Amino acid sequence: MYAQLGTTIFEGQFSYHEFKKDTETKYVEISLINGKSDLQKTGLALDAITLKVRLHINFCDPVEVYGILEANRINGDIMPFLDGYGNLIGDFVIEKISQDVHQTDRL
Repeated sequence: MYAQLGTTIFEGQFSYHEFKKDTETKYVEISLINGKSDLQKTGLALDAITLKVRLHINFCDPVEVYGILEANRINGDIMPFLDGYGNLIGDFVIEKISQDVHQTDRL
């Protein structure tokens, strides 16, 4: 296993080929009567992970996998994301799915 998101297991050729993680700290600007404004840390924003996955009939059923991920998105499923060692990266939801079709036959 390379990684797992909810019930979707990424392994073998069915794994993501790009991984991007964005983290952010939130601050609020406090205006002062005399002098320069100040910043106060208000907490951490939610982490955002972007995965690029290739679905091909040689190693998965693209329609089935896409349907599962799309259902997770529509249902707002909160899913654990685990690395290949079983370590919990965090709980995530799918906010957006982009689809690029590069091949439509079985080659």
